[in-house]
Amino acid sequence: MSFWAGVRYCPKCGMPFGSGGFEATPYPTCGACGFVFFRGPSLASGCMVVEDGRLLLAMRGIEPYDGSWYVPSGFVDYGETPEAAAVRELAEETGLTVRILDLYDLRAWHDDPRKDGVMLFYRAERIAGEAKAGDDAREVGWFAPDELPENIAFAVHRAAIHRWRDEMIARNGGGGL
Repeated sequence: MSFWAGVRYCPKCGMPFGSGGFEATPYPTCGACGFVFFRGPSLASGCMVVEDGRLLLAMRGIEPYDGSWYVPSGFVDYGETPEAAAVRELAEETGLTVRILDLYDLRAWHDDPRKDGVMLFYRAERIAGEAKAGDDAREVGWFAPDELPENIAFAVHRAAIHRWRDEMIARNGGGGL
């Protein structure tokens, strides 16, 4: 079922949606007030934490991709910065408090059955805490470039993790991002 099948009434004036409208858009359009319901991509962010040449990953404990590994991350809430969301999600999923160092990677995704979006990966360093699974994570683990799990969730996570792996191998296992 299409997302649009569930959108029937205008959130602005309450009248039933038609279709067409501005530049013949396929998005729900209100014939009464002209409001067009544009569905944009979601924004997510996460932290790549490396210690002693090992990258912190978490195993998903929920669908989609339950049982697969990923960079601890999640959706950015309304009014929240991507950096704050990355720090919050890492704390919720791993118990670590971190400091953002810089933006490491940015990628668009289209393989999440819930929605499409844009993912920001930040390099971060631990300030406090011990890594333990929490929230959506079933397990956490530290992985060297040559020890990465095969079952990595989401194409953008695989791409960022493999970029890190390739950079570490090119540096002959040099320490950290």
